[in-house]
Amino acid sequence: MIEYKQHFTTSERIALKRLIRYVAKVPGISTGKINTILVAIDDKANGYEISRATFKRMTCKAKKIGLLTVKETVRTNK
Repeated sequence: MIEYKQHFTTSERIALKRLIRYVAKVPGISTGKINTILVAIDDKANGYEISRATFKRMTCKAKKIGLLTVKETVRTNK
């Protein structure tokens, strides 16, 4: 994280750190929805809100530098 710090803004770093906390159950896999993570950030950061666009921008930057691999899933109702 230290070597990639300069690639992210403060808000993006907060979003990335919160995303990392959501990979606790299965190492390397996060199944949390973006809105769930954003609500958790708002609750823990004393009202420091991060927009959905900022979160998406952070994921794009992290993918570009090779820090993340994103595979979007859709739940089907059977």
